[in-house]
Amino acid sequence: MLQYGFLLSKNPIMLHTALAIDLDGTLLIGDTLPEAECKVLFKAKSMGLEIIIATARWLDLAKPITDKLNLTSPIITCSGAQVYDPLTCQDLADHRLPSDIAELIYPLIDSHDCIATVTYDSHTVLTGLPEPANIKDIGPVKWVTNLSQATKQPARMITVQGTQALDSIRSTLAAETERVSVADSIGPSGQSILTITAAKANKGLALITTCDHLGLDPEQVIAFGDTDGDLDMFAAAGTSVAMGQASKRVQDAATYITSPNTQNGVARFLNTLFDSQEQ
Repeated sequence: MLQYGFLLSKNPIMLHTALAIDLDGTLLIGDTLPEAECKVLFKAKSMGLEIIIATARWLDLAKPITDKLNLTSPIITCSGAQVYDPLTCQDLADHRLPSDIAELIYPLIDSHDCIATVTYDSHTVLTGLPEPANIKDIGPVKWVTNLSQATKQPARMITVQGTQALDSIRSTLAAETERVSVADSIGPSGQSILTITAAKANKGLALITTCDHLGLDPEQVIAFGDTDGDLDMFAAAGTSVAMGQASKRVQDAATYITSPNTQNGVARFLNTLFDSQEQ
């Protein structure tokens, strides 16, 4: 593992064909895409690199960023539960939570003081808050009073905020590790969120699926992330970069460490890498 600022000669850019980048806590500051990051990614595209967004967000929350960057590569959403191809408007991967797992979790969420979202196909439901005064303000999200009665559709992802609910859910799912993935992630406002998906839904397998579709070798990918949810992606990619504010566990798993997202860590790393290749 090398700290940001070292000569990046270990992995010359000619050996890389793609960048896989997390959004919250990595590329973005809150919901904002900084100009420095935008500029360096357009440069990367001009050099022929594929830009793959890999996020815990659902598709509707990821597309404003991919659209702003004019990206056409598949988008990894819902922490790997979905891989969406914007060129065909089809899913390359779609992993759903077992229905009995959802039936275990929904009553726990309904009985605790917490905020939760459940993502299905093209819509997401929100619960745990007072009904919004203007329901149109929450866009494609539907507010519901009770998850247990909301829908019987298979869910791609459940996210939960609230300490007591998280402890209860973790305890309930402790024996379900072969079927369910439970990971901590960071939301747009910096809050801790528990993300629950099917066991096969992780960014590492999603990255491999994306690379297979694009005809790329995962060893030629540079992956950027900041939380435990990015560790599978780090393991799948040939090179990994942890953000400066990431935990020691995430930093120890990375090839390099860059600056925090609030200090343009993605842009600083890539600009240093590109400059070293031009010398």
